[in-house]
Amino acid sequence: MATAFGNWHADSLRTLEQISTLPEMLQRAAELAAELSGADVVGVSLITGHQQIHTTAATADLAARADQLQVELAEGPLLHAIGRQVVVYLDDLADEIRWSGWSARVVAELGLRSMLSYQLFTEGEVLGALSIYSAKPHAFDLDVVDTGYLFAAHVGVAVSQLKERDSLRSAIASRTLIGQAEGILMERYGLDGDAAFNALRRVSQNRNTKLREIAAELVETRRLEGLTDTPSRPRETGGDNLGR
Repeated sequence: MATAFGNWHADSLRTLEQISTLPEMLQRAAELAAELSGADVVGVSLITGHQQIHTTAATADLAARADQLQVELAEGPLLHAIGRQVVVYLDDLADEIRWSGWSARVVAELGLRSMLSYQLFTEGEVLGALSIYSAKPHAFDLDVVDTGYLFAAHVGVAVSQLKERDSLRSAIASRTLIGQAEGILMERYGLDGDAAFNALRRVSQNRNTKLREIAAELVETRRLEGLTDTPSRPRETGGDNLGR
């Protein structure tokens, strides 16, 4: 199993961690998975806000439709892989009885007959699923099943790392923006840093708007609705209050 995985585009797999955007990474992952023996089309679905499942990347419309049909019917191996099991292998969809409504439509409407679905996960977090389809029954042997499992694990780690990088970049950008807004208030009203931040926070709470959005408004327009009604603490050395 390790040999199969090592021989299967090992250099290409490492490039996933170097891709800077999630859609590009997932599309590349789908394309790599489609090169597995027996695979025809591949879809990658992620759990998005409010626990919705959305097919984010696919090598063909067939895969995206097969994935989406499971969400519409609320049944299928993709949902099972995400919710309960790491790997689901269906060797002939024409004979599938667990999700007969979905499988019958996939066979009749899309011409697909075999499927592998892998949970994308990291420790403590389920991210989504990687689904591999074939137009032939019994398309995947055990080596492919094992290699796909290792690949899905690699994709899960790469997605998690990219999300962490994005979260860090977003946090840094927000902190920079808030710092700029604080600087405007400090210069304009003679406040110290704590008082400037508290003024922004009070406006944020009063308007029920994220602090970052409040800061962005002030930086962009140099004005801020609700700011003049916000109490503030002047520097000890003097200066006008925000309310004046």
